[in-house]
Amino acid sequence: MRADPNERLFDDYAASYADVVNASITSSGETVDFFAQLKADLVAEYCRRELGGVPARVLDFGCGTGLSTRTLTTALPGAQVTGVDVSGESIDRARELDASGRAAYVHSPGATLPFAPASFDVAFAACVFHHIDRSEHVACLREIRRMLSADGVLFIFEHNPRNPLTVRAVRACPFDEGVILLDPGYTRKALRSAGFETDAPYYYFFFPNALRTLRVAEPLLRRVPLGAQYFVAARRTAD
Repeated sequence: MRADPNERLFDDYAASYADVVNASITSSGETVDFFAQLKADLVAEYCRRELGGVPARVLDFGCGTGLSTRTLTTALPGAQVTGVDVSGESIDRARELDASGRAAYVHSPGATLPFAPASFDVAFAACVFHHIDRSEHVACLREIRRMLSADGVLFIFEHNPRNPLTVRAVRACPFDEGVILLDPGYTRKALRSAGFETDAPYYYFFFPNALRTLRVAEPLLRRVPLGAQYFVAARRTAD
């Protein structure tokens, strides 16, 4: 991973990250907090359904200022959640904002993360990989795989490039300038190349706040490739 460009970029936005994102997603009628909670709830639901309960050790890869990390500690009670990010300023901000002190935060600008093999049962990466050069995706995923337990699961959340409102929001966000969004097919292929087996993509957030009464139908639409975002759950394969 080429950490330096993203380290500088997100250092610059550490203090204003939430405000910048909120300004770019006004058409959704929701806030960055809402989307963080939605992702954490989807992970918790999957863990209960497929893993039999709350994982003991969770890595939030690319945690930024720690919003997703804090939300995961609530959605996964009892889990030890660790956030890691290339941006030192973002990690400092994450520690400031985490009044509970339940999560750990690690600054790691290098390609090799400072964790032993099999340190985590679940890894989570929310809208991170479109900021990493595509030539580095497989190596990055292999590094995450190294840190997962034998039956560990990685959750990759990304923006859906097939959703026009998502594309508009990304174009409106200054720290997303020039990014190339990841098609779910590409994401799954990269995961398989890195030694993971993948589930089918799960699409979500079809209805903005103005149409929130229709959200009860969202589980029925999870395979329709038009949701604003998607996630792929990937299991670590045997060595």
